[in-house]
Amino acid sequence: MPAISRRRRLRLAAVALMALVCATAACGGEKSGGPDHVTVRLLPVTDVAPLYLGMDKGFFEKHNVILTVETASDDRETVDEVLQSGADIGFGATPTVLSAVANGERVEMVAPASTTPKVKQAGGRSLSAAVMVPKASSIRTAADLDGKTVAVDRRRGLAEVTLDGALAKEGGAKPRYRVVSPARMRRALASGQVDAAWMPTPYKTIADRSRRFRPVVFPLYETRPGQIDNGYFVYRQWAIDNEEALERFNLGLRQSMEYAASHEDELRDTLKTYTGLPDQVAAAVPMGGWKPDCPEFVTSSQLLEGLMLEHAGLPRAPSIPKFIRNGFCRSRQE
Repeated sequence: MPAISRRRRLRLAAVALMALVCATAACGGEKSGGPDHVTVRLLPVTDVAPLYLGMDKGFFEKHNVILTVETASDDRETVDEVLQSGADIGFGATPTVLSAVANGERVEMVAPASTTPKVKQAGGRSLSAAVMVPKASSIRTAADLDGKTVAVDRRRGLAEVTLDGALAKEGGAKPRYRVVSPARMRRALASGQVDAAWMPTPYKTIADRSRRFRPVVFPLYETRPGQIDNGYFVYRQWAIDNEEALERFNLGLRQSMEYAASHEDELRDTLKTYTGLPDQVAAAVPMGGWKPDCPEFVTSSQLLEGLMLEHAGLPRAPSIPKFIRNGFCRSRQE
């Protein structure tokens, strides 16, 4: 898309300019030898919009970091890419990274994403992720999901553990899960392949606007309104070997999130550039809290860990203090 091509051109120009400046000056307080080049592998979801906006605003270049962004379709594959040095920093759901750590893989979270919307419904339209059904479905309540086939993006991931947790509060319905990619959820529902489907934003927003589906359960909201359920992660040895680069990335990301918190219109424009969403859909996507919230990140991670131990057969409980590397949260007090 034109906006992405422009971003790439600006990034290359920034690399050349930074190299010229550092070749002729001391680059006071900055890493000698030029900027840090960091590859980030991202899912095309709402939560990464501040990073793209920060790139456009030059916040990462300001901290002497040049980002190369790769698009991922699965966060488990992103964990593998990070472990195999195919990417420096990945983005994914907290349960995916918790599972990797519990299985002995040396990855750790380095920064939180946004908090989820704290409001369940606004103006007659529901917010945040939801389990959706066709409008004509006989499924009306959480209890009606018992024995029904529910589409999720991965087994024992964020969708499944939060839905199981929500259902446990409402009588303990036991659905059957089927893995479907988020982009195919609506088709799977419409064709009758599944009875219900987990839809995060922006897919849920698209389903809402089609008027063909309705929400039944809001697993993230029912788990904890305003929780943080995903973030950025690294291979532990990379963090040790590239401490300065990670610190600079953290500073750029924090500035990007703080800017996004007070510039929602710009954030929605940025969202369109990497998702391809039409204007009307981008304008309707619910926004969470973009300002960094490290205490919530810890609380949410502990809560999700408990749900995974109870509902997903997590083999052991990772130490949350070790699971979250403290550089981002230490870079500025909350």
